[in-house]
Amino acid sequence: PADTKPKKEKKEKKPKEPKAAPAPAPAADPEPKPEKKKEHPLKILDRDAPSEFVGDVWKKIYSNNPPEVAMKQFWEMFDAAGWSLWLCRYKYNNENEKLFMTANLVGGFVQRSGEVRKWAFGTMFVTGTEEFGGEPIEISGVWLLRGQSVEHLIEANDDAQHYHWTKIEAPVSDKMKAFVAHYWSADVGEYLEGKLVTDGKVFK
Repeated sequence: PADTKPKKEKKEKKPKEPKAAPAPAPAADPEPKPEKKKEHPLKILDRDAPSEFVGDVWKKIYSNNPPEVAMKQFWEMFDAAGWSLWLCRYKYNNENEKLFMTANLVGGFVQRSGEVRKWAFGTMFVTGTEEFGGEPIEISGVWLLRGQSVEHLIEANDDAQHYHWTKIEAPVSDKMKAFVAHYWSADVGEYLEGKLVTDGKVFK
């Protein structure tokens, strides 16, 4: 009889050990919610105590009409309860020595006031001369501001702290109406409060 080879014993397969589940990824920190931007106080004022006087309407009138026509319409429109008029004078006029540097101060002031553009209008002038014995170099201006204080202009532009601010009280007298009109219509080469205007800027 043929030799029979002994059958190889089948090796028992070891059951596969279950793979360990991957460790859960660390929980991502929840993204911080963006902080809600606070409404500007003057925007709130517009909503809570609306004024019939609209700054943008006045600025168009100012830009598109001769001064006497624009000022006549301004006084017809002016809402003294919702807006106020202010005379400003630079606190450190005695330190002004060069006209171009003083003009730069005015240009920078106007530029940095952009945050309140919707709620403000004003003119700023440099008067005086560098000549020995001439008028001192000074900065002054007249502003129209929403509300009854300059605090929002100062918050927007801290350079405003370097000025004395005097409120032009309402009802505005004829004398002060003429004063405001002079400030809002003066030009380089003319005289303002008896002083030669050498530079000026309009904020509108």
